[in-house]
Amino acid sequence: MADLNRVFLLGRLTRDPTLRHTPGGTPVAEFGIAVNRSWSGPDGERKEETCFVDIVVWSRRAEVCHANLKKASPVFIEGRLHLDTWSSASGERRSRLKVVANNVVFLAPLPGGVRAPRPTESRSPREERQGGGTGAPVAESAAPQSKEQHPETEARGVETQPMPEPDSGSDFPF
Repeated sequence: MADLNRVFLLGRLTRDPTLRHTPGGTPVAEFGIAVNRSWSGPDGERKEETCFVDIVVWSRRAEVCHANLKKASPVFIEGRLHLDTWSSASGERRSRLKVVANNVVFLAPLPGGVRAPRPTESRSPREERQGGGTGAPVAESAAPQSKEQHPETEARGVETQPMPEPDSGSDFPF
């Protein structure tokens, strides 16, 4: 049987990312996110709980997160669970579960309250050849928007394009 360690989270930052570097010079960013869950109890009363998760991001993604994210920023995280273990000053064994992010997608409010993902970095040459990756253009709205109206997209290197109009006369089999 194969093992699987994969996590997908959608939440908001609980604190600004902190950036440090390993002795070898590799950037590491750490921040926390809050993930909310709501449901109705057996009595019909609305209930809510919040799960706080520590996130670690490495290399170029760490620098990008540190430069572009702040407390309350909405993000989508894809990563893996990692158990940190250490001994306290009194000799007690301590542990903490955290998520090591492989992919961080910035979610930003758009005109009309619609949200679309913002990729953290451009596609690799391999992804360019395969047509995949996170650097695909982001659709913002049906009306074209100029870069002057969205300077944050220019600063992040994300190109915006209008969303294509649905073809009402198409021959879909359903």
